[in-house]
Amino acid sequence: GHFYKFMEVKQYITRIPFRIEYFQQKEVVVHHDRSIEETVYMEILKKLYLFPERLRCMFLHLWCLGLRASEVCTLKGNAYYQQGEDYWIQVYQVKMKNYKRIPIPQALYQIMKVYLKKHEIQPEEFIFKNSRGGACLYGTFRTQMIETCRENKIANGEYLFQSHDYRHTVATMFYDSHVSLQSIRDYLGHTYEEMTRQYIDYMPQRIAKANDEFFEMQGSSLAS
Repeated sequence: GHFYKFMEVKQYITRIPFRIEYFQQKEVVVHHDRSIEETVYMEILKKLYLFPERLRCMFLHLWCLGLRASEVCTLKGNAYYQQGEDYWIQVYQVKMKNYKRIPIPQALYQIMKVYLKKHEIQPEEFIFKNSRGGACLYGTFRTQMIETCRENKIANGEYLFQSHDYRHTVATMFYDSHVSLQSIRDYLGHTYEEMTRQYIDYMPQRIAKANDEFFEMQGSSLAS
């Protein structure tokens, strides 16, 4: 379309030889439900003590906070802090190229403080390092998680670890708890709410349920 417009403006052609709108397609975003079944993540949590210490800590950042795997891999020793009675994490969003700060559970804060002290990790050091001292590679993390889940027979050894599924799980759990879409957007570090909607699973079922409840209510009021 742009090419033909250019040709028309430059008067190389008198008019576009077809109706552009007939050939333009609107992008239809297909939603994939990726939330992890409760039985699966509860089994992982119950068996987490069998996982290597590093994988335990990395997994908790996914399950508790729904961070991107790239964010977990690049966390530094100064990521955690306390403000009054609240506990926070500062995360560099590799994808967005900026920082975000979100509240975290006290238990995760305490676990990580113990981990940092035990391994003598300095404020500017990567917490989860590769063999050369740089940030842990996502591929390494994923491979280790897949192998460890298989060794511990998660979902009868059939569970295939996908870090991104935990972002869907956290977003969906928040939505179920009546957290606003805007708050979920900020928590996940999205720029637009449209992206956040893609992370809330089973949305058609939710809309259908809301419609049923609405018409039931209308029917009751008409009957009275």
